Amino acid sequence: MPADVALDTGYMKELERRETLSGFPSSGPDTLQDFLQHAVERAENPFLVLPKPDTKALVQSCLEQNKKLQ
Repeated sequence: MPADVALDTGYMKELERRETLSGFPSSGPDTLQDFLQHAVERAENPFLVLPKPDTKALVQSCLEQNKKLQ
């Protein structure tokens, strides 16, 4: 869910209201505040962490490729 949608409290309250009307057990956090706290916690710990590139190796690779083309 995009952050701008998740942080739209009016929209999220309406989703929460509709979920309670459905009669089915909740599949997510109990309250809007719990949901927002969960979203913040997940944002601090991203699923995908990209390592910093080894720039020296990249430069060397480019130089070698350049020599082959000349």
